[in-house]
Amino acid sequence: SDGRDAAEVRVLVGENIDRALVEDAVHASLRATGVRVTWVEPSDDGHAPRARLVEVGVDTNGSVKANVALEWRGQELRGRGNAASIAGRSRAAADAAADALGPLLAGSVAVEGLYTHAHDDEDVVVVVVSLDGERLVGAVQAKEPDADASAARAVLDAVNRRLTLMAGGSGRI
Repeated sequence: SDGRDAAEVRVLVGENIDRALVEDAVHASLRATGVRVTWVEPSDDGHAPRARLVEVGVDTNGSVKANVALEWRGQELRGRGNAASIAGRSRAAADAAADALGPLLAGSVAVEGLYTHAHDDEDVVVVVVSLDGERLVGAVQAKEPDADASAARAVLDAVNRRLTLMAGGSGRI
């Protein structure tokens, strides 16, 4: 163990995002959980490569099946997520984004929670992701009508800053 509290999440607010909006959403989502929030400042390297969302497709015929395509340094990564009902379609898209990152990472990446928080007249999608035992939080403004893509982007917001350090560890890319 590295001595950190297991009930801790680290949050880095992305570029061009209203920090107050994200702080409000994160605190509201985690208020009663006992989880400690640590705010991380961005690094000086603004040119680190990021995984980019290319496509999100959701099939709601019967159960919900989501497919996500990401691009990482010229490589296409694809992932799948499932939900039992239409109520879980955004979660399926978030799970598909996490699944797509699998070939890039040696450890596991999993969505622990997905929340939508209303702030004034805007919604924020907040996702808690476990990446190799570390909890990370991503938050993006919900873009209607594509809540599924917002959920997938929230996953990328949570993990993108760590990818440069962790990418390639699986040996599959």
